[in-house]
Amino acid sequence: MLNWISALGRVDITYATRKLARYNAAPRVVHWEAAKHVFGYLKKHPKFALPVDRTPLKSEPGVPIEVKNYDAELALFKSLYPDSTEIRDPNTIPSMKTGIVLTLYVDATWASELNRHSITGYIIYFGSTPIAWYSGKQSQVEGSTYASEFCALRKAIEALRGLRYTLRSFGIEVDAPNVVYCDNRSVCSNTEIANSFLKKRHVGIAYHLCREAVAAGVARIQHIKTTNNRSAYRLKKD
Repeated sequence: MLNWISALGRVDITYATRKLARYNAAPRVVHWEAAKHVFGYLKKHPKFALPVDRTPLKSEPGVPIEVKNYDAELALFKSLYPDSTEIRDPNTIPSMKTGIVLTLYVDATWASELNRHSITGYIIYFGSTPIAWYSGKQSQVEGSTYASEFCALRKAIEALRGLRYTLRSFGIEVDAPNVVYCDNRSVCSNTEIANSFLKKRHVGIAYHLCREAVAAGVARIQHIKTTNNRSAYRLKKD
């Protein structure tokens, strides 16, 4: 029930719901008490509205990555990944809507779980309307913030690719690269500067997948402060 409520628009309970869902196979009393706590929160705060607005979000303030000429940098990316293309359905109906902007925020909490797994979180905006969000435990234990953030970025870009494909099927044109906000400067540099090098070999798949998305014109990664990251998850003491 909580998963359905979260999917229908209650973004604020996504993390708690996904964490409780891990224990569906063998729940204990403590999990039942935690679930009742979430329902108590919904009872106390029954009203929650998502804004519906096609106006693009305002650009977030942040320290820009030093890319002198983006067009030249993009050409260099395409030379490094010559086979990078975005999958398109040849039977897609002609575009009827244009001017819609997708914006993605992504973040990860490094080793925040008791078993030292990290949490991935992202939220995608259609104009100024949040339409897709996710919070879940990463399947592997990462040894650094850099690695956990790169794995989170990979998952977010995979979701962005699927959403762009779906929107085209609805007749909505999405050709320009979508802005992806990330608060890890090293990750942003590796995906915005073509000549940057991989720091951790075990995240090579995520590294090349994200850079290939930039080369294919799917995403453009931008750095922002953590305080401005809408997908950031913070632990707060009551």
